Amino acid sequence: MVMSTVHYLRPLGASTESEVQAYDSIWTLQDIAAELRITDKAAKAVTKDPDFPYPVVNLHRNCRWLAADVKAYICARSKARRSSYASPTAPVKRTETSISHRAKRGAK
Repeated sequence: MVMSTVHYLRPLGASTESEVQAYDSIWTLQDIAAELRITDKAAKAVTKDPDFPYPVVNLHRNCRWLAADVKAYICARSKARRSSYASPTAPVKRTETSISHRAKRGAK
């Protein structure tokens, strides 16, 4: 997936692919929102997380982050979320509520 990046930060004389890739690895808030598939406002809230990487450039309104740092944060966060979910092979514990709902459904 190709992200829209800060193209105006590219040096005018960037002739090699490595020079261009170095500048393409800087993401804006909109790039983070596109990667996470959320709104800009929600992405701003994500960047306020204490574990989120520090911006490379902090101009209050024009923060930029290294794409590698943001991707590492997203990966670590998704692994933590996956490990917090119950295992699909774990036995399901029936509660009185679920049993009473089944009894009501069967009575009809």
